[in-house]
Amino acid sequence: MKKWYSFLEVLSFPLKMVFIAIICYGIGNILTSPTYEWLFVIKNEYIILCAEALMRISQFFIVYFPIMCLFRLVSRRINGFTTIITGIIGYVKQSFFCLVIGIYLFSDDNDAKLCLCINIRYISYQQ
Repeated sequence: MKKWYSFLEVLSFPLKMVFIAIICYGIGNILTSPTYEWLFVIKNEYIILCAEALMRISQFFIVYFPIMCLFRLVSRRINGFTTIITGIIGYVKQSFFCLVIGIYLFSDDNDAKLCLCINIRYISYQQ
């Protein structure tokens, strides 16, 4: 049970940050959405600009939440530069292979699948 508490302590900051980002994104969406025009109309350009900026900043934090969790976990375990770089490389490698598998599975074009298979075999042959 102590491991779960320490895990929660490490991830509490990124979880709080994504919670605040979701709330800010919702506020910005309510202010700029044309769906709520029957309730209120905002004609001030500065408020609309601030709401859109709030949405973009919140969207940034929501999208990069897994990377923030990765940095937090890796830096808590061992405060070494090599460990952090290894974590980043592992994350990029995992993302690349998920992209490759997604392209391969959901592509309708047989030429794209053939090209992808040749590139994967070429990469694995060089290693």
